[in-house]
Order: sequence, then structure tokens, then C-alpha cells
Amino acid sequence: IVKKTLDLSFTYTSNAEVVYDGLNHGVILTIAGIQTNENSVLDEVTLSYTATSGLNPSVENSNPFAIENTSYTFNAKDVLLGGYSLNINALGGAAKDNYKLILPAKATLNITPLELNVIWYGDEKVDAPEFDSSFETIYSGIERYVYAVPTNKITGDDIDFLYQNNTYTNASQTPYQAKITQIIGANATNYILSSSASAIKTWKINPREITIDWVDYSDGNIRYKTTSYTVGQDGDIKIKINNIVSGETLEENVTYSDALGNEVTSPTDVGTYVATIDLTLGTNYVLADGASNELEFKIYPYVISGSSLEWEYIKVTSGSSVTSDYVWGTPITFEDSDTYHNFNVKNINDALVQNVSISIENYYGLCSCALEATVISDVHLEHQWPSANPAPSSLPTSGPMHAGKYYLTLNLSGSNASNYVFDN
Repeated sequence: IVKKTLDLSFTYTSNAEVVYDGLNHGVILTIAGIQTNENSVLDEVTLSYTATSGLNPSVENSNPFAIENTSYTFNAKDVLLGGYSLNINALGGAAKDNYKLILPAKATLNITPLELNVIWYGDEKVDAPEFDSSFETIYSGIERYVYAVPTNKITGDDIDFLYQNNTYTNASQTPYQAKITQIIGANATNYILSSSASAIKTWKINPREITIDWVDYSDGNIRYKTTSYTVGQDGDIKIKINNIVSGETLEENVTYSDALGNEVTSPTDVGTYVATIDLTLGTNYVLADGASNELEFKIYPYVISGSSLEWEYIKVTSGSSVTSDYVWGTPITFEDSDTYHNFNVKNINDALVQNVSISIENYYGLCSCALEATVISDVHLEHQWPSANPAPSSLPTSGPMHAGKYYLTLNLSGSNASNYVFDN
């Protein structure tokens, strides 16, 4: 009696090579030729096999397993380097000696990776400028990033990407080149990037545009103070940097020039000056188009008030004089038409008035003596004091004699005189 050759054949649920789609794909083993006895009972035959890990029988889960004249499916879902193989090894069971196999009996199944296509996006962080259509944004002091999203990933699969150069905070003169370097996640081995996918994305953080302004400076509110003025974020005359990121500061170097463009080390004296503010901008900031880092300011004369001077009053009658201290603004009583009323500056009681001398240069005003003068400029010297006066050389034997309202003209002299003016 000759052994019967079992009929083994292999087919596939789809094809021997398929692209990963998240579904099971199988090798179908079909068996035929097992005999039945007179009671229509099949011979007892088993089959042992070797299958690549991941290629699993759909129903029978033992090895060897009892076989009948039917088909058995071995399924796999994931991509495996080198593919899957199913090898039939040997027969077993009570009737094994009545049958034989034609070996090798082998089938292979190859599931290839799905090629991913991607779309790139820029982050949408709160309080940060949006990315434009060219993937450019503005420096905000916040870490920014770009990322890719697969467009054809199998629903439910867990994959993500690792990148190079996709995360930066600072601006750069040249664009960054973000690159997908690896697919990661539980289902990562089932995917590759397609040759047409954009694995590299060019993106850029542009510098933030700033302008420079005064904080509270206005023309006329800076006056001579004997020492120099500084301009800066913490200077005597403060500046502000507009559009700087909150909490950040920029180092500054301020230089000065006068109205003629000559360099000035320390603006002190009365005049017009230009402060040039050079900021350490780095890569994150740039001066806005049309903005200037040159700010003009003026130092006006310090105002000397009459009350800041120490006065003496000199009354001259019939050639004799009496000198006494005088409080500025106190009225003097008219005595007679032969009495001269004169004043003199004894001292300056103001620490900010330095290196100057003050003297009385002239008197002018209006008497209340029913003369034709009606305005201050309409001075009647002959009636208010002798025609030879006023003259500094004749003081104190000159000055107003009649009742009226009078004014002093003071003379400033000395090396620092141009930095001062008198009040009214």
C-alpha cells in the first residue's frame, strides 16, 4: 500500500504583497485528500508548522493541529522587515503513516509600509503673533515651533514625528530648516514618509520692530541745574522703548551732540542737544522703518526769582542814607519828593545759582503823579528821578522818588551768566 500524498495549496486573502492599511491580511492554507473510513470518519492527521511571529492562525491555536479537508487562514496586520513566512514541517496523528507531504511547503506574505503625506503648521500660542502664509512670525520672547500632521494616517493609529530645528525662541536673519527625522509611536513601523512628502519646512522668526520716544519730556520743562543731564531708560530725561517684549530690557549707549553737530560729553549748559540712543538690539529687535534713535531736547535757563535773593534797602534823604534789610515784594512808603529809594542785592540764597554776580542796572516804571504816562514803556525819567539817572554809577543817590509802581533791571555777569534768567 502506497502512502497518499496530501494536497496542500496556498492562496491569499488579498495578495502576497500588500500596503499596510490597518487590516488583517492572510495566507490561506487549503488541505485536501484526507480519507474517511467505512463510518465516514476522517483519518486522524495533524500538521506542524513554523510561522513568523505576528502571522497567527485565525481559529486553530495549537501546533501541531488536527486537520481536515478544508482551509486555514494565518493573518498578519503590521509591517515586518523581511516579511512573514509560513512553513509546513511534518504530519502527525494516528493516521500519519498513511500519508506523506511534498516538502518544502512554504508561503510568504509581505506587508509594506504606508507612505505618509504631511501638511505643516505653525503653532497657535496665546499672546504670540500668528505665522503668515510663508511660515514667518515675529519675535515674542516665547518658544515657537512648527509641526507636521499626516494626512493619510490610518484612523486610530498612534504615530508622531521627531524633528530637528522645529523649535526656537529667538529671531534669526536666516530661516530655520525644520526636518522630520523619525516616525515614532506604537504604530510607527507601519509608516514611511512618501518621496513627495515635505520632510523639510523652511520657517522664520523675524525681529520685533521698536521705536524710541520720550516718557514725559516736553519743550520747556528742562532747565539748567548746574550738573549735566542724562538721557536714557533710567536717565534724568527718560525714554521709552515701544513694542518691546514685557519684562525684557535692551542695553543702551547714549551719546550727545549740540545744535551744530559737535560732540558733547555731558549736556549741562543752556542749549539745544541731540541724544543718540544706540541700543543692543541683537537678533530679536530692529528699529522700525522711519523711526529714529536720535531725540532732540533743550535745556532752558534756570529762573532766578526775586525772593531767592537777599536784598537791602537804601533810603537817601538830603545826602544821607539809611540801609536796612528788605524782604522782596514789601511795599515802600512814599515820604517826599526829595527822598530816593534804592535797592541792592547782598546775597543769592539759591544753591543752583553759581558763578554769577547780580547787580542793579536800571529802574523803570510809572509814578502816580498825574503825568501823561499810561504804560510801563512810557517812562518819564525827569519826573521820577533826576534826568542824569538812572545810572549805576550814581546809585544809591538816585532812584524813584514819587509814589508808583517800579521795576528793577538786574544785570547778570560772570562765567555762568548765560544759564540764568530772571523771573518777572
